[in-house]
Amino acid sequence: VSLLQLYMPISQVISIDCTTDASCVYMVSQRQTSNTGQPQSPPAPLLSVWEVSSGKPLVSQRASPSLVVVAPNGRTYLASGKVLETATGRRVCDISPHASSVAVAAFRPDGARLAVVGDDGVISIRDTCTWEVVRAFHLPRTEKLAYSPDGSKLAAGMTGGTVRILDPDTGRELARVRTAGNRT
Repeated sequence: VSLLQLYMPISQVISIDCTTDASCVYMVSQRQTSNTGQPQSPPAPLLSVWEVSSGKPLVSQRASPSLVVVAPNGRTYLASGKVLETATGRRVCDISPHASSVAVAAFRPDGARLAVVGDDGVISIRDTCTWEVVRAFHLPRTEKLAYSPDGSKLAAGMTGGTVRILDPDTGRELARVRTAGNRT
């Protein structure tokens, strides 16, 4: 068992993901602010990538992401609407959803597709070789996305507790599950 101990005061983990083999942890966090009694605006969130075996940060930068999603091979990740290389931090491309920001995203398990939802409710399916949109469909109030293990289905968790199972190639709804709660 490996334990990753982060040597920084964190008050909130905003988003977290890891590589398929759990060798790296990707995290967006909010650091604690000093308790001086004076009103302070919180610092910008911190995007960090940690190598689990060494406990060392590979990337650490102030940014404004609210979401981090790692490609299954761990070579790239999505943060702040940008696809970045893990090793270098180099920008591969900008993911420009129809709306102003990326609200939710998920990589297909084989890494060949990335599903992205903008704050306008449009789900864009992108080819990860070209980063071009290969399919787009509207599904408002989507809060969460997850591909099935074989990549043939896309689950969309909706505000209000409904989960829709979709064909990611067509956007057609295959099933709908209504949960008892109000959260996805």
